[in-house]
Formats: sequence, structure tokens, C-alpha cells
Amino acid sequence: MQRRGCRQLSVVDTPYMQYDIELQTETPCLYCPYCKKYAVVRPQCIQRCMTLRLMGYIARLMQETSSRLLSKLLRLSQSSILRADKDILTLLDEVRPRLFV
Repeated sequence: MQRRGCRQLSVVDTPYMQYDIELQTETPCLYCPYCKKYAVVRPQCIQRCMTLRLMGYIARLMQETSSRLLSKLLRLSQSSILRADKDILTLLDEVRPRLFV
């Protein structure tokens, strides 16, 4: 793998009071000469331009309200809300031990 510069990454985080929080970070871009493909290395706490904290917050709120109301509250698209809820539930299912096989 060869390093080919950096890329600016904007990540949405949980809102604080009435303020929307957006984090900015630089991530390295890598290039594989064998595969001829590029890859962007992201921190583990970021999934699909959202933090895991925001995804967990969305999943907790989805138990009490609809995705349409939540999209207006968080100022995100309804499809982003549904995708974040699905992704965090999938991650939790992978982490949770299976007692009965």
C-alpha cells in the first residue's frame, strides 16, 4: 500500500441543544499497486459519514417516534435515518453473543 495524500472528511455528530455538530478530519488515502484500487482509511467510530454515537441516538429515538418526525428534528434525510437505524442494529446483532444455536 502506498500513501497518496489526504482527504477531508465531514462527519455529522449528535446535536448539542439547537446546534448541529459537524466534525472535520483528514484521513489518509492509500493506493494498492497490485489491485490498482484506492482506499480511504476512516476511524472506527465513523460509519457512512455519521458517528456511531449519532447512530445509537437515532436507534434509541426510533423506538419512540417515526422516521419522518426524526428527520425533521435532526435535519437529516429520512433515508439517512432509516439507514443509520438499520446499520446500528446490524452492528449490535454482530456484537451480541448467541446463546442458542
